[in-house]
Amino acid sequence: ANDYLHRKSTIDFYTAFYLWTKQHQIEIIEANYYFDTRGANHVKNAEKGSLESRNKLILNDTAFIAPDFIARINGDNRDYLFIAEIHRGADTKRLFKQLLWHASIAGEGIAQEKYDYNRGIKVYIALEKSELIPLIIKRIKETPELDGFRDMFLFTSLAAMANDFFGSWAD
Repeated sequence: ANDYLHRKSTIDFYTAFYLWTKQHQIEIIEANYYFDTRGANHVKNAEKGSLESRNKLILNDTAFIAPDFIARINGDNRDYLFIAEIHRGADTKRLFKQLLWHASIAGEGIAQEKYDYNRGIKVYIALEKSELIPLIIKRIKETPELDGFRDMFLFTSLAAMANDFFGSWAD
């Protein structure tokens, strides 16, 4: 049930994102969900093409993250890399761990290299529970490992995003 609700929220996110891009004449160059895959189920060796998320961003031999949604878009003749995470529930520890992973990925330029993007990235986090947003922002400000990455994260609730996709984000 949890994956179903998470997948549904991710698709709802994309729907709001898509409508926003059309409203503002923004071209979607590429867009993938965490459940979009490449490879084959029957292949167990990663080097030979085992099944993996198209959004997989590899930090090292044992560490990776697969964001819920990644899109390359073009607006005003300028490309943007749009990375999003959908967070359901009240587990701020798990969410904060994801933010640390995103900071590591950004610090190493891994997403930028994979998507041939030479500027800084933003990670958009849509949460089921809006009351978590100020708690997470406070924790980001108190975490030295996130110095230099604080402006990378933007937050909204799933409900606010559905009403005003781009006007609802807070950092």
